[in-house]
Parts: sequence; C-alpha cells; structure tokens
Amino acid sequence: VYASYRDRGLAGAEEFSELVYKISGVRYTVMTNIPFEASEAKFWKPNRVNYSERYRSAIRVDPLLAGDRKSIETSLSAAGYSFTLQDAREYLREWCDIMKPEYMMA
Repeated sequence: VYASYRDRGLAGAEEFSELVYKISGVRYTVMTNIPFEASEAKFWKPNRVNYSERYRSAIRVDPLLAGDRKSIETSLSAAGYSFTLQDAREYLREWCDIMKPEYMMA
C-alpha cells in the first residue's frame, strides 16, 4: 500500500501521512530540533520549510547543557552573534520565533 503513495512523491507522502493520522487517531506529532546543528537548522533558515500543522516542533538545547562549546560557538558565529551569554539567549529567542516550539528539552 505504501509504495503506491511513495511513487507519487511529496503529494503521495502527504496523503499517506494524513491517512496514518486518521487511522491512528493521532492529532499531531512533535519533532525535536537542535538549532546548534547545521544539518537541522538548514530546514528552518533562511527559509522555513512549511510542514503540515500535524508536525510541530520542540527546541533542544543539549549542546548548552553539555557544554559543547564548539557547536555553540560555531552556531552563534554563523548567525552573526558573539560568544556571550546574552547573545546565546538572543540566538535561542530568534529560534523560538522561527520554530514556535511546543516545549524545550535536553
């Protein structure tokens, strides 16, 4: 059954996803996103990918709590921020405005 949806590209994937939600009775799912990871950030900036309302986001701050200085410094610098606590706060505020997360996690 899935193959017939998959063969129709994005439209098929969206239809299949909607079918799964309807059958399961699930209203939405929450995906975690780490703004300090370039491989994830590219889906939000410079142009946010418009996902279905059934996919919501949560912002992960693991690098901050783990003291991953390299990831934090690289991310802040790439976004035009300096490596200060105040700029790290601003960076996270910016990401919250972009992502509209349901919650924060680590």
